[in-house]
Amino acid sequence: MDDLFLVYVKAALLVVIGVLLLIGVTVTGWQAKVAFVQHIVAWCRGIPARFRAWRDPELKRERERVTTDIAQFKRYTRLLSLLQDAYLDAYIRVVQNDGGGSPPLVNAHTMSRETVVAYFIALSDDDITALARGVRDFLLLGAASVGEVEAFLREERERLSETPFLADTHLTRLMSRFGSRIARVDLRN
Repeated sequence: MDDLFLVYVKAALLVVIGVLLLIGVTVTGWQAKVAFVQHIVAWCRGIPARFRAWRDPELKRERERVTTDIAQFKRYTRLLSLLQDAYLDAYIRVVQNDGGGSPPLVNAHTMSRETVVAYFIALSDDDITALARGVRDFLLLGAASVGEVEAFLREERERLSETPFLADTHLTRLMSRFGSRIARVDLRN
């Protein structure tokens, strides 16, 4: 019986030492800002919200909606980044030509235009609502109403479906409509 007691004590001691080492390594990694440890800590902090979402279908729908909004906004900012790159390329070509007229359309610019037009034409009303929330929250930082941004995006969808070359001036229209309220955001992230 005494032999069995010593085995239990040794096993408990090993478990305690293992838990203390785990806590020590986690705290050290967290303070050293190790990405893997921060990811684990963030995942553990999300457990109560995931459990609540698992039990509450309304919260689950809200989280899915927010995820969709963010994904839609990321696609939109990638398109704006494409347009910015195309404008920069066209500007460099104009400067290289000593301002002697506009340069021929670059393949990247044409591809950017076609991509933007295809994106806008494919937007459903639900996509526009999600995109409007993203633009309002992340680009305008709440300075405009969702309805105002939705109206602008619906106008853009109709405008670009009728005349695709107007995709080149989408950023100009966005800035003229919301320019004073746009946050200084680098769209290339």
